[in-house]
Amino acid sequence: MTTSNAPATEQQHLTELLEEAIADGRLSLPLMPEVAARIKVEVGNPHSSAHKLAAVIATDAALAARVLRMANSAIYAGMSEICELDQAIVRLGSAMVVALAVGAAGKETFRSEDPGFAKVLRKGWEDSLRSAAFCRRAAPQIDHSAEEAFLAGLMRRAGEPILFSVVLDKIRLGKLERPDTETARRVIARLAPRAGGRLLGAWGLPRSIVNAVARQYDFEQAEEEYRLLAALTGLSGLAAANWLSPTIAQDLASQPTAEALGLDAGSLSSLIDGAREDWGELAPSL
Repeated sequence: MTTSNAPATEQQHLTELLEEAIADGRLSLPLMPEVAARIKVEVGNPHSSAHKLAAVIATDAALAARVLRMANSAIYAGMSEICELDQAIVRLGSAMVVALAVGAAGKETFRSEDPGFAKVLRKGWEDSLRSAAFCRRAAPQIDHSAEEAFLAGLMRRAGEPILFSVVLDKIRLGKLERPDTETARRVIARLAPRAGGRLLGAWGLPRSIVNAVARQYDFEQAEEEYRLLAALTGLSGLAAANWLSPTIAQDLASQPTAEALGLDAGSLSSLIDGAREDWGELAPSL
């Protein structure tokens, strides 16, 4: 017979530790890299220009390459190839440039010194790319900015690296034995949206994106004006997890989030086909 003094299971103990860390605000949130922060400020400057923004981007060679690749991808490509950053910025628009900068910053957090956790995080980033492609394609269905929806999908799992880091800190302090990787993954996946919302809020991202990530599993609890984006973000996670399933459209159509978004199996099938095509173009740029 189980008594009230019986030790908690591994999963329960891990859940309690992480929930306590989230509730008490004891999360070590990574700072947004300087170049991404400068890009956000420059885009918000009413006197900015593509030339000034290009000068900021050019200080980060990897980000500059991402911007050029995206501008020349099949998603955005025009009549000719672009080789100059200021031209790429005009083609993409400042909102997508910010999304790429924040996405690049986010990608750097999907790392861990623990090999098992690192593998989970690599898969998490790949999943995030699929979510981003789906959200971008579906954004017009909810009359929302494609770039903002793209970023919400891309940062959907941003809280996971933070919580894996908390687990490693607890292990170092002797407060936790190293949990089974799958157990840690399950617990963290459930709690990560709250941590992700904290991170994106600290990075100064729009409330719409913070709400979408934090409330992706309970979109009805999001602020009213952001509920559809939160529903879309949650649905994108299911799409990403079942990316190659032949019955994905039918499966997604049965979800409450799909109903809230007004998406049936037919419209979802078309969206998924387009998202898969876009994903092939997006992945190399991110």
